[in-house]
Amino acid sequence: MEYSLHVFEKLHEKQQKGEGTDCSFIFNQQDDNETESTPKVIHAHKMILSLASSYFETAFKEEWNGNKPILITTFESSLFEKLINSIYLNKIDFTDLDEGLNLYEAAHFYGIQMILDALQHKIQEICYETNVTKIKRLYELAEKFENYRLMEFTRKYFSLMATKILGNEEFYTWTPKMINSLSCPVKAMTYSINKFQLDMDQLPSFIPVIDQQIYFYARSFNLNNDGSEENYLIVKRTNVGIICSSCHKNLLNVA
Repeated sequence: MEYSLHVFEKLHEKQQKGEGTDCSFIFNQQDDNETESTPKVIHAHKMILSLASSYFETAFKEEWNGNKPILITTFESSLFEKLINSIYLNKIDFTDLDEGLNLYEAAHFYGIQMILDALQHKIQEICYETNVTKIKRLYELAEKFENYRLMEFTRKYFSLMATKILGNEEFYTWTPKMINSLSCPVKAMTYSINKFQLDMDQLPSFIPVIDQQIYFYARSFNLNNDGSEENYLIVKRTNVGIICSSCHKNLLNVA
């Protein structure tokens, strides 16, 4: 294993210097720190990229056949370079969740499974250390690429972090469809609404969640020894918003 890693590190050094490479990638849009007079060129070995992905293997035999520079228009040079480095070193490196998600999109586009697998684990780890509203983009990405494992992760994460997420104003830019899909315990949701005293005009997106959870929640009442109901949150849906209150009732009021 150490010998194999050493070989790839040496190959990566040569790739960085453009030594022994047989393909090059150019970009028609430069990153902010580049100028038109010094366009970014990334050199690589066809064999290495072909081993990592059938996309590269097929492209080198067909539309990328020959030794002409290959124009990349789908991704910025900095992201593409990070992807190539990940292939050579068999490890991923990104500084924040957005960068990791961009890398995930690129790896999926080129069908690099080993990078996708590594990214999936790393993305889940970094989610717990970042802005909770980033989970929105992760869910959109998982849904777009039909990654059901990541979709399930976002659902569980949403439920665990419901209080933080629901207390963030960015949450109200989410679509009802997404909120309904992620869902969360009504008790956590209503607690967050009450705690942060959010404007009722911002809450119509909660209606699908309320509707989805009402049946489950209505069956969740526990009786005390004397037969009375325990203190539970009551959710009332009206035509102007959602009102949450805490009281001793044995009915869930839904207008």
